[in-house]
Amino acid sequence: MEEPSAQFPPKHLLAPCGEEVGMHLPSKKMFFLSYWEAFFYALMVASSESFALYLAVKYGLSSVQISLVSTVPLLLGAACQWAIPWLLKNEQVRHGIVVAMSTQVLGMGGLLYYVHKDHEFRILFASLCVYWMGGLSASPLWLDWMSNHVPAKLFRRFISRRSSFVSLVTVSFFLCLAYVFFQFPELPVTWIFIVGLAARFLSLACQLLLSFVLKLSLYQTRLPLNPRAVLGGEKVDFSGETFQKILKLSIFWTGIFKFAVFLCSPFFLPYMVNELKFSMWDFSVVTGMALIGRSLFLGVWSRASFGMMPFIGLQISSLCISILPLLWTLSSDFTYIAMLQFCAGIVWGGFDLSTILIVQNFIKTSSRKYLGIHMAIMNFFAILGASVGAWLLKQDYSYISIFGLSSTLRLLIAGTFVYQISKWPVVRLTILTLNGYLTSALSFKSSTGGHVFFPKIARKGKRQL
Repeated sequence: MEEPSAQFPPKHLLAPCGEEVGMHLPSKKMFFLSYWEAFFYALMVASSESFALYLAVKYGLSSVQISLVSTVPLLLGAACQWAIPWLLKNEQVRHGIVVAMSTQVLGMGGLLYYVHKDHEFRILFASLCVYWMGGLSASPLWLDWMSNHVPAKLFRRFISRRSSFVSLVTVSFFLCLAYVFFQFPELPVTWIFIVGLAARFLSLACQLLLSFVLKLSLYQTRLPLNPRAVLGGEKVDFSGETFQKILKLSIFWTGIFKFAVFLCSPFFLPYMVNELKFSMWDFSVVTGMALIGRSLFLGVWSRASFGMMPFIGLQISSLCISILPLLWTLSSDFTYIAMLQFCAGIVWGGFDLSTILIVQNFIKTSSRKYLGIHMAIMNFFAILGASVGAWLLKQDYSYISIFGLSSTLRLLIAGTFVYQISKWPVVRLTILTLNGYLTSALSFKSSTGGHVFFPKIARKGKRQL
């Protein structure tokens, strides 16, 4: 580990708010272990999660069954997201991550059994429930745990670059596997899920090793009494009470927004398979384009992620996401849909990063609790939206009509959110704040290949922000 500077922790590495009792400077070993864990996690997603529902649709799942496997596992996962972070003490978080990841391994085993031996719906349903309970529980715990070991000035960059790395690895393996099975259809699809299960085991091993490398840092953190935002080059002070109101409003409206999103989101897959007659290779390319767009532009979004900027990013991305289903109705051309998915990956990357940073920028140690609540609320409304979408399909609504309805609701909800939050000038979406946001996001800086994914590490005698 690098030697600390004279002041420990260095003043420029302190979190933007809250009182910190201690902090460990990040080491190269920590970052590399984290990236190895991300590598195997991405391999699992590429080789199993991405193919599971596609194969289930090919095996003949009805719209009701699609709705059930798209909602109930998320509901159980959301309940775990909400409850588990509040039950764990700070020193128990790393153990909670390991238990959650181990639970996901069990779900992977169930998916392997479903594909290999028994195509019964109940096996798929139970496996996905266990899978998502483990996966969704691990997310807020891992973010909170890593935020205790990565200085606040580096955390946003670390998260965006690691997410970009995960997306690129996922799409690379995803397309490679799809191409292999497209060229050699006689290969048993079971091998995809064997690779996924092995990858999750290796990911769990990396996480166990990482938990031994890092010691738990102790913090005394609270909601900020006087947070600051930088918009358009101007620093603005406001009260902690105001911040809490903005945060609660954002959590509520992003939850409602997820309802409109999932009104049609689970049904893009059956639309491509049943209506557009996409092959596995076509489906893989279209899905991969979204991951490519996400990975290439997450770093751009992260440049405008300090202070209250994520609240602006949340408004911009939600407005862009609102028109996506409407664009699906304009053409069924494969190239058009692939490019549309590329753009969707860009804006969804910004939305997902912003939903994390509106909490993580200001709250440490207890961030798992607030992230868990936020993620649980979004998943609850997602489940509600998917259920309504399935009911509409049973009433003989077409996919296209549901896409149009979803886009209309998204625009109404996103517009209401922008209007409601505009009462606070610090997060109001205006020409000035939009200019400040885009100036920060588009200020490209030269970098070498290694800086694309890996955050700079504070070295002795150097201040690197």
